[in-house]
Amino acid sequence: MIATWLIGNGLLGKGVVRRSVRGQMWRPETPTPWGSRDQVDSWFQAVASEFFGERGTGEWAVAWCAGAGVVGSPAATFDLEVTAFGSMLRAVGAYATSPGKVFLSSSIGAIHGGATAPPFTEDSPRVPISHYGTARALQEDLLREWCESTGHDGVIGRITNLYGPGQRLGKTQGLISQVCKSSLLRQPIRLYVSLDTTRDYLYVDDAGEMVLSLLGEPPSKDGGMVTIRILGSGASITVGGVLQVCERVLRRPLRMITVQSDLSNLQSSDLRVRPRAPIPLVSGLTALPVGVRRTFDDQLRQFQRGLLSTLDVSGSKGAGTRSA
Repeated sequence: MIATWLIGNGLLGKGVVRRSVRGQMWRPETPTPWGSRDQVDSWFQAVASEFFGERGTGEWAVAWCAGAGVVGSPAATFDLEVTAFGSMLRAVGAYATSPGKVFLSSSIGAIHGGATAPPFTEDSPRVPISHYGTARALQEDLLREWCESTGHDGVIGRITNLYGPGQRLGKTQGLISQVCKSSLLRQPIRLYVSLDTTRDYLYVDDAGEMVLSLLGEPPSKDGGMVTIRILGSGASITVGGVLQVCERVLRRPLRMITVQSDLSNLQSSDLRVRPRAPIPLVSGLTALPVGVRRTFDDQLRQFQRGLLSTLDVSGSKGAGTRSA
């Protein structure tokens, strides 16, 4: 079992934990201080010392599944995320005494937001068009440079549209989660992209298993290698198709309002993918209707316990974006 330092407690991080073996994931007792650069840098130095001090000289991995920003967030939000990622890499490089691997959760929508030639592969050119995309590209570059200088391996996981139980509903993202919430609260969904917008939706626990599979692959022979992998279902569907699936699963009609938004210009109309080497799963991929049902049932439990607020869901992104 590879001791893995998990960074991030959002949708993807929770999926990784659910698919992991007991005792495999390691987290510090103190949360990341997302305040100033100095605080973040000091925190990562201290936590890296703790992690490598506890695990000795055995196999190790770091899974970066963090990220608070979404498309449309201010540049300052992403500046700190990029700084924090660099701080983590420096800290790991300073304390790791044996070869290991770092996983970076990136995003298809962020990296290829401005591209016009789908389906996208691992070799497709990067064309970011938002602060979100620029930040993910910078993190990818930092990982490559770090691996070259330290000899440790890296994996860049470009994730499609992540969905499932546990998504933060306060964020203006996640079409399926917002549809489920609006259905429970009897509120309309506001869409600012066309119903023909095409995406690949990946269930969160499937993504978690994929991350663990990539971390468990044998190290490169010479060290210092960075691999790019696409994490997706391999099945494309339009926003209109997703809404039809949701109506069938939830057995109730959905109310929709189409609105104009400046963020529409930051959304690609087609983000189909064609992974060079799909990542096999033990039980296979979760079908979209099954994933929608699980997402709704999770929110229903929250609603019955009074934990699902009537906060406005009108900001939901028509295509949904990955959140960690």
